[in-house]
Amino acid sequence: GWAESPAYFCTATETGRDIIQWLVNEKVDLPPHPFEQFMVPDSEPVGHGNGASEIHVYVDDYVLAVIQDMAQTLVRRVARATLHGIHSIFPPPSRLGHTGGKDPISEKKLQKGDAMFAIQKEILGFMLDGRTRTVWLPEAKRDGIITEINRLLKKKHCARKRFLSLTGKLINATRIGPATKAFLNPFFKATRNDPKLVGIGLHSALRQALKDLPA
Repeated sequence: GWAESPAYFCTATETGRDIIQWLVNEKVDLPPHPFEQFMVPDSEPVGHGNGASEIHVYVDDYVLAVIQDMAQTLVRRVARATLHGIHSIFPPPSRLGHTGGKDPISEKKLQKGDAMFAIQKEILGFMLDGRTRTVWLPEAKRDGIITEINRLLKKKHCARKRFLSLTGKLINATRIGPATKAFLNPFFKATRNDPKLVGIGLHSALRQALKDLPA
């Protein structure tokens, strides 16, 4: 993840983010980018006031959030600035003269709709709704976790590897609900000293946490 990325990689991607933010803030007049068609929806959202935008980097993904302005220009401006900004740090093969090289911006992912602005969208494994300002787990991920919890509740012991797999999924899932992190304390205690089998006693705090989490 981000913490394990080499320093030079972090510097490059963060520099790209800073360039994008500057291009947006300064309203630099940029030429159309051939990839922006994959980012700007045909029906752009209604503008509100001066608009607002947030640009973040997670490892090698640029995450964009935009509230359209009254002039109906901000979404396209952010899309265009992002594409030009990334290419300013990671030039495409056409600029480098690299025969057979791949564009650092994946056109394949763009064609799938991964970068298209939408009010409701899956980002970094979570569903987000910009209108209601809510976030939740995708249905398949949620149901998978609940199914595994129900299976473990039928057991008195669980193999350490299987238990750690569930714990990892729960750590990720609880990022969107800080209050639920307290439920994970019994999970961490259960794996102290690296036991081969994790006990799920009938009256244990771990079993209670397993019951509470799906709720």
